[in-house]
Amino acid sequence: MLKALGMATEPPKVVSLNVGGHIYTTTLYTITQFSGSKLAGFFSGDIQMPRDPKGNYFIDRDGALFKHVLNFLRTIKLTLPEDFQDFEQLEIEAKFYGIKPLEEAVQKAINSHQSTNTGQEILRLFYSSKTKLVLAGGLAMLQQLVPNIRMLGGSVTKGSAYNFSTADGIVEGGQATIPIKLEQLDAFLQHVVNEGFEVKMSNFFLDGHASQVWVFVRK
Repeated sequence: MLKALGMATEPPKVVSLNVGGHIYTTTLYTITQFSGSKLAGFFSGDIQMPRDPKGNYFIDRDGALFKHVLNFLRTIKLTLPEDFQDFEQLEIEAKFYGIKPLEEAVQKAINSHQSTNTGQEILRLFYSSKTKLVLAGGLAMLQQLVPNIRMLGGSVTKGSAYNFSTADGIVEGGQATIPIKLEQLDAFLQHVVNEGFEVKMSNFFLDGHASQVWVFVRK
C-alpha cells in the first residue's frame, strides 16, 4: 500500500482522485473497505497508480458515474435520482471496480426500474473470459432461453433481490451463469436474437479480462 501511494510512512487518511476528469476527495478507508475489490487493489501496492499534473490519483473511468460509486461506499446504500437513466453504464462501472455489494444494489435498482417498461422483457448479458456468460432478467424468460442450463454446467440464482414490479404484479427474477467458450458466444447471441430480442445497448471494456455487456429488449 505504501508503494502505491509513494509514501515511506503511514499512508494519508485523505486522498484525492481524478476519475475521468472529475475530482473527488475521500478517505483511504472508504475506497479500500471492500478488500477484494479492484478499486481497493489499486491501493494495495501491486499496481502503480498514475497521477495527474496536480498529484491526484488518476482512474480512467466515467467520472460522473463515480459519484454514485463513492456515495455507495460512504453509506453502503445506492441512492439514485428519480430521473436516473444510465443503469446499464452504472452496472458496467460496478463490475469494473469489482464491488460485489454495489453490483447487487445496481441489479436490484435495474429490476425495480423495469416496472416502467410495461410490455417489454429486458435481458442483460455479461461475458468475460474469467466469469463466462451471465444472464439476468425474468426467471421464466431465462428458463425459456436456456431450458437445459444445468446440463450445460450452468446455474441459476434467484431470490427477492432479483424480483421486480410490473403493471401486472411482481415478476420473479433471476441470474443465470453459463460456462460457455468464447467461440460459442456468437451462436448464443444469435439464439437470443432468434427468440425475438433486439440489442438495445452493448459495451466492451477491459478489467484485466476482455469483457462485454449487452442489453436486449423483447416486446
